[in-house]
Amino acid sequence: MEEWTGLLQLAVEDRRGKTMPKSVYFQGAFKVMHPIYHSASGQACYYLLNPGGGYVGGDRYRMDITAEKDSRLMLTTQLATKVYRTTRNHVYQEGNFHLKKGSYLEYLPDALIAYQQTPRRVDYVRRLQN
Repeated sequence: MEEWTGLLQLAVEDRRGKTMPKSVYFQGAFKVMHPIYHSASGQACYYLLNPGGGYVGGDRYRMDITAEKDSRLMLTTQLATKVYRTTRNHVYQEGNFHLKKGSYLEYLPDALIAYQQTPRRVDYVRRLQN
């Protein structure tokens, strides 16, 4: 298994009209808060956290998100993500989103602040089920 600076694995499911966590796992410098429900819609909102304050050269972050059938999910960050200038390896972020039939996902990260000449790479993979 590859080494990750931070890893998040989150799966949610619909339980009688309310989206609830099915499984939550995180390690390293990637955390997630307990879900918040902003309205009576049953949509869960999770805040993604980086307690380190930003990304530096060689950092690698991965999130695996699964929204089970008919679940409704919002993911956002607590504040802007900073990518600090570095001469070392690039910063890498990977997101894998698995959306089952009838599920709904809003991914709304705050701004990315990358210092000039900062090598970085972001990959997002979306898998949709009919």
